[in-house]
Amino acid sequence: MKKLIIMALLIGGAYYLYSHRDATKSLGISTTAPLGQVQTLDQHLTKLGLHKQPNAKIPMPDLNQEAVGTEYVDMAQVEKSGGFKESVALVTDDKGNLKTVVGMYILPPEMGAWRPTTVSAFLLGYWGKLGGGELHFAARTVGSNAKIAGVAIFQRQQQVATFSNGSVSGIWVKEAPMGYVTLSLQ
Repeated sequence: MKKLIIMALLIGGAYYLYSHRDATKSLGISTTAPLGQVQTLDQHLTKLGLHKQPNAKIPMPDLNQEAVGTEYVDMAQVEKSGGFKESVALVTDDKGNLKTVVGMYILPPEMGAWRPTTVSAFLLGYWGKLGGGELHFAARTVGSNAKIAGVAIFQRQQQVATFSNGSVSGIWVKEAPMGYVTLSLQ
């Protein structure tokens, strides 16, 4: 029985490594396309099982703007989570070149924990591929300084990691219940 369990774990581990090997391989990242090629990313995200949505306004909170882009949603995760959406969105310029990639995923109950999902695993691999390296989060307080009885009423805590690598910059924000990543050209 022990050998059977060990064999099942080995087969399961081998399958996991095979199916998740270099989640960002061949995304068309080059000096002329620092964030990758739109067509290549489109194919990769749909191959991961994400559902391509019609073009819509994509919020980019840390850039303080919205832009029209194509969103790829993990519909199974939406159903499992009761409506919270995990997605990756591609925003292009007027020539069709990728200028921003935004990802959103659901955080586990403990903000420091990692819960690998299709979207979060893709974002982690993509972050690394673009030069983001290991994530090092620092606390950030956002919101108004308005106080009632000496207590800030609109402030909230976030955990933030950033990087800048040539023409690409990235910010990874964790704030319960969601985490989001914005990768863009500078």
